Amino acid sequence: MCGIYGFTGNPTKQTSGIIKKLGELNMSRGRDSTGLALIGHKPNIATIYKNIVEADTFFRDQKLITLLCAYRRQPFITILGHTRFATHGAITSENAHPFKEGDYFFTHNGVLSNFFELERKFNVSYEVDSQIIGYLLNNKKNEYEAFKELRGSFAIPYVDQRELDTLNVAVHDQVFSYAIRDNQVYYSSDIDHLKKALKGHRGFQFVDGRQNIKYSFYSLNGSIAVSKTPIEAKAYEYQRETYNQYDAYRSNRNY
Repeated sequence: MCGIYGFTGNPTKQTSGIIKKLGELNMSRGRDSTGLALIGHKPNIATIYKNIVEADTFFRDQKLITLLCAYRRQPFITILGHTRFATHGAITSENAHPFKEGDYFFTHNGVLSNFFELERKFNVSYEVDSQIIGYLLNNKKNEYEAFKELRGSFAIPYVDQRELDTLNVAVHDQVFSYAIRDNQVYYSSDIDHLKKALKGHRGFQFVDGRQNIKYSFYSLNGSIAVSKTPIEAKAYEYQRETYNQYDAYRSNRNY
């Protein structure tokens, strides 16, 4: 599976280094590509930067280093990070996460077992199963109706460009954890990643995420507040069409 990691809140001089460490730790979950969405609030700006390299190479890119330094000077930012283990779609920069579809920036860890069914149902075509999430978020009545369409597993960090000061994460049958203190939240697929990346940084509370929950992290009176809303998601179901491809793909991997 892929790795997700990121940040929301008031950045400090240490934020770039912590994100770099989280990316490198999540490299164990995906080596096909690495990407970041950098989203600023007041002023509202956003950049997606991704490449088909492993995380340790990605974070040595001088252009990325410059971007991280620029965003670090924003008063409030959100970072969506991803390391990809490809299961649907070629290994290209275009297929790397994060994605921007309509109003939403998002990443995805998991496999959608009804991806082909959803393509047929809505008469759309994508290379990567994760991209159907963007379609649903933009075209269903609300986010909760979008999640009800999905069958399989997912942890989906996403930001609505109409609410740039809110980070949402929908979790179903996948791993997700976060660390929070005052005006900062870091998140990752693995709680041990957070503990390693934040070693020596005081005041963080570490939380293992629950299933079938949409988390919303948002600024409130100078601090980060957290709300938790139940979501409905269909049970994980085996679909031969999907997993024949997935199993064949894994059997040819070098790691």
